[in-house]
Amino acid sequence: MDGDADRPIETVRPAGLRLDPGWLDRLADAMADRPDLRLVLDFGEIRERSSASLGGLIQWKRRIGTDAGRWIVRLLDPGLREVFRITRLDAMFDLDA
Repeated sequence: MDGDADRPIETVRPAGLRLDPGWLDRLADAMADRPDLRLVLDFGEIRERSSASLGGLIQWKRRIGTDAGRWIVRLLDPGLREVFRITRLDAMFDLDA
């Protein structure tokens, strides 16, 4: 990951308490033109634990790719962090405190 330090970083925060799959689709569209960008998903306000929103997150990750070090999720509420662990989403994303 030595080259990661040279990549621009952008932090995005979904609005509201739940993760909207439509928001993820719009974000994936925007990211398609920026393969060099490292993205930090700030979920500090997200509290939703529905299977639909988690499924949307999985589909989004598949759509945008698996480039190591490119996608970081941070500020998960403890309950949502546990859901990420149980569903093994923690293996798909780099989780930050």
